[in-house]
Amino acid sequence: MKSRAAVLRGIDQAWQIEEITVDPPKANEVLVNWKVAGMCHSDEHFVTGDMVPPQDLLDLMGAKFFPFIGGHEGAGIVMEVGPGVTSVKPGDHVSASFVPSCGRCRYCSTGRQNLCNYGAGTLMGHMITDGTPRHFDKDGNPVTMMAKLGTFSEYACVRGRGVAHQGGARPPAGRRGTRVVRRRHRLGLGDQARRHAAR
Repeated sequence: MKSRAAVLRGIDQAWQIEEITVDPPKANEVLVNWKVAGMCHSDEHFVTGDMVPPQDLLDLMGAKFFPFIGGHEGAGIVMEVGPGVTSVKPGDHVSASFVPSCGRCRYCSTGRQNLCNYGAGTLMGHMITDGTPRHFDKDGNPVTMMAKLGTFSEYACVRGRGVAHQGGARPPAGRRGTRVVRRRHRLGLGDQARRHAAR
């Protein structure tokens, strides 16, 4: 599928709107049509190079960082699901889940998803599911995605656990991004609440 995306090609360069190709989802992945995205200061840190891994580390890992699609805050609609995805279905409204997590390790099972080993690859490489790319520039080169989400693209293939289903939640009248989805019991240390801007 073709998609427009804000792509960064290097440090101290401007974001460019480019057409990319997005492959369909494989096992445990979903294709999302991002409807809204937030511009976080983290995205600006890639322009300045403050959050770009050093070249010697990239070389050691055999990885390329650029080209890069920004965006880790967003909401959209699931268009397609790959085999094994049971948490969402086509048509579901979802929000982006910033730090990748497995949902099963000792950290995830105790509400500390930010410590999951999956998070170590947040800014590097390709899909967490199998290590291969799904997003390509016009020359066929793989494109890295911010937090494995790339919400600065109209469409993105992401890990099924990389999105959170928003049920029937809709933004309130007025300003977007001001509604908080709350659990019906008291929140404590390690519990999560989600802020969203789903349409």
